[in-house]
Amino acid sequence: MSKSKFSLRQIIGDAFLIISGALVLGLLALPFLMLKGVDIAGVVSTSNTSLGSCYDLITATDISNSAMLASQIFLILVLAMACAVVLLGIVDMIGAFTGKKAFNVTFISRIVSILFVAFAVSAFISIVAYVAQSGIDITETSGFDIYQIGTGYIMALVFSVVALIASFVAKTKKSKK
Repeated sequence: MSKSKFSLRQIIGDAFLIISGALVLGLLALPFLMLKGVDIAGVVSTSNTSLGSCYDLITATDISNSAMLASQIFLILVLAMACAVVLLGIVDMIGAFTGKKAFNVTFISRIVSILFVAFAVSAFISIVAYVAQSGIDITETSGFDIYQIGTGYIMALVFSVVALIASFVAKTKKSKK
């Protein structure tokens, strides 16, 4: 029996790496913050209202709150890491199909995936800090009573962890003895 030229484990790891990075890129279009049902112009609304997507936050220029600014910076880094994870997964998959050890960038993709998770956690902590410190000054309402953290942050966090796990599924190149 001849040995296969490529490793199924490598291809599965790279495929999940590419998919999770691509999903983060797409899921950042989800809301970053939701305003819970509030009284708007005399009408009480029970539905949540989106304050914009994570991409809207990334492109915003009029941010004055330090926690929101930190969240914006970390979201930009999450976006960059998602792009890097997708590109590294593609290069690594090409290496798995061609059998060329020079294209095996699994170790680099592991480092990038660790940074990906770190930035996603930092972005999530920053938005939680923003929500915790915001609120209405007139009443005794906290930010958690009026804001709900959007699914864009949560999905970026979830799929950055999936990318990290996928990077450890793929094999690194072995040195010859």
